[in-house]
Amino acid sequence: GTLPVFASNTINYINNNGNDNGDIDSGIKVDSYPIGIAVNSATGKIYVANEFSNTISVIDESTDKIQATIKVDSFPYGIDVNPLTNRVYVANRGSNTISVIDSSTNLNMADVHVGNSPIDVAVNPSSSLVYVTNIESATVSVIDGITNTISSTIKVGSIPYAIAVNPITNIVYVTDIGGG
Repeated sequence: GTLPVFASNTINYINNNGNDNGDIDSGIKVDSYPIGIAVNSATGKIYVANEFSNTISVIDESTDKIQATIKVDSFPYGIDVNPLTNRVYVANRGSNTISVIDSSTNLNMADVHVGNSPIDVAVNPSSSLVYVTNIESATVSVIDGITNTISSTIKVGSIPYAIAVNPITNIVYVTDIGGG
């Protein structure tokens, strides 16, 4: 089939300036279908997963300019950053991989094979563990972020989608849209 056409393909941001409403600024043009976004607060870089372009846009937060465009595997979706190791993790749902990007060089260091249709990623900077929801496998892959290898696979509900981790308690939360 044909892919939907999106005219904008831009990143907008809210400049709070100390008030509750904030001002919306826009106009950072990225590649086709920006779907996932993560910020490395330690470096001031923003990472955008462009699903239909198979790229990651790297934006410098201080200038609002694209610093680099990184090729990754097919259909990048979820993305997260470990600010302590300066690595970015991208869930490529079309190729069943996680791209590991060294953000100091903007190079793809590794592609880790996970379950079917990985959709979201959450990093625990305290343990360097990376958690990935695989919607078609009904699993969560746990990646050792130092060695870039799978340390375990956990069976979860029928369609795991979003994932988040509390680095203090080391508790991982997974939404299950198949089981509610």
